[in-house]
Amino acid sequence: MVSFPPLLINETKPAENINLFPNPAVGKFNDQSSECRVQNTTIEIYDLTGKKLVKKQIPTGNETQEIDTGNLNNGVYICRIIMDKGSVTKKLIIQK
Repeated sequence: MVSFPPLLINETKPAENINLFPNPAVGKFNDQSSECRVQNTTIEIYDLTGKKLVKKQIPTGNETQEIDTGNLNNGVYICRIIMDKGSVTKKLIIQK
């Protein structure tokens, strides 16, 4: 039985305009949102079993942040963007 992490339960969505690009990602991707510029932001990447693979703090003031995915295998991942006002979960595809 696959158990999903609590990140999929009771999510609040402070901004739907958060973009991950390119998606599918090849080696790295960018997170872009004006919301991230004015809030403390953390990006977490999980595999589909719920294992946290990446956690990165984004300095306030950065609207775009590059995230290295070179150590991740091809596949589908869950990207969680956590901000002061809530969090957003997006699907991220890695394709090298």
